Amino acid sequence: MKKNTLLIQLFNFINYFLLNFFSFKGGKSNNLMFIQTGGIGDLVIFSKLVEVLKYLENYEVYFLIREEFSDLFEEYRIKKKIIPLKINKFRYNLFYRYSFIQYLKSLKIYEVYNLTSARTAWNDCLALCIGANKTICNYNNWNTVYPSYKNSMHKKYDIILNKDIFNEYNRIDEVIKFLQKAYNLNKIYNDNTESTVERKNDFFDLVIAPFSSENNRNWDIINFIKIVKKFESIYKILIVISPSQEIEAKKHFIKFSVSFSTDLYDLTELKTVIANSKLFIGLDSGITHIALTTNIKIIAIIGGGNYGRYLPKPNDFQTKYLFHQLDCFGCEWQCILKEKKCITKVTVERIYSAICQILECD
Repeated sequence: MKKNTLLIQLFNFINYFLLNFFSFKGGKSNNLMFIQTGGIGDLVIFSKLVEVLKYLENYEVYFLIREEFSDLFEEYRIKKKIIPLKINKFRYNLFYRYSFIQYLKSLKIYEVYNLTSARTAWNDCLALCIGANKTICNYNNWNTVYPSYKNSMHKKYDIILNKDIFNEYNRIDEVIKFLQKAYNLNKIYNDNTESTVERKNDFFDLVIAPFSSENNRNWDIINFIKIVKKFESIYKILIVISPSQEIEAKKHFIKFSVSFSTDLYDLTELKTVIANSKLFIGLDSGITHIALTTNIKIIAIIGGGNYGRYLPKPNDFQTKYLFHQLDCFGCEWQCILKEKKCITKVTVERIYSAICQILECD
């Protein structure tokens, strides 16, 4: 742990130095850039803003996101510009970083909005080095993410938004309000419309996402195996996994009568498939956030590491959010216990009960 901490501090210092070395102000233009380098869940929340900005006329709008998720916004590539970022190359390859920043500078961005939640030093360096005349960000309210330079970085931004707002869904709504006022945008996008599926073959009773992208948020896979075993003969089940999770998932579930999302769909199709199911069961993960954009019933096992930051979603009275209450909620997954009891103490019996309440099984 100490070695990792020292490496993090070293990289933070290097990023802070590079920021001061590269930073300058550019010229006037109508070009705007919105940065969100988080995971799928962050981008699902961010997509509400992307929809609103299609009403912004007379401006060139760029969206900078992680390369592996650029297909999520494929439909915006004609009118709006997606800029894919190779995160690890930007972090550790100074030649790539220099050429990428030079490319961003060539876009002559007037305003940059850095809306990444867990901003580290390299992310702030990315936003502040491209020569924008005005730099805007959400307040970095994480306690364990790069605390040494956080206040120094905040001072380099021109406008800090949402200092007193914790939940990311509420924060994106406030950013939208800020932009509506700044650019006279009167239309508000409503993301609560239900997706539909035309093909009957895409119907599943249960859609289960048994893995989070962060292993420390996972519920024991044995519990999911018990759920699948109990309900496979009653319901048609889809197991949602990423390509990197496929080997592990099939090792556990291939013996059951289930389908796997990697055999049938890509990420952009999953929202439609989930929306046409009866029930989604997931974790604190991006797939759960995708499910939350539909009108189906959801059971989410979320623990308490980031309780309230993303989940529970505000004003969501239909989802069953399951966790074991502890005094250490909000630890940002820096667990001080031998096991993450906020998750491990959620029993299979609670899930059985929740499933049968929703699907009215015996």
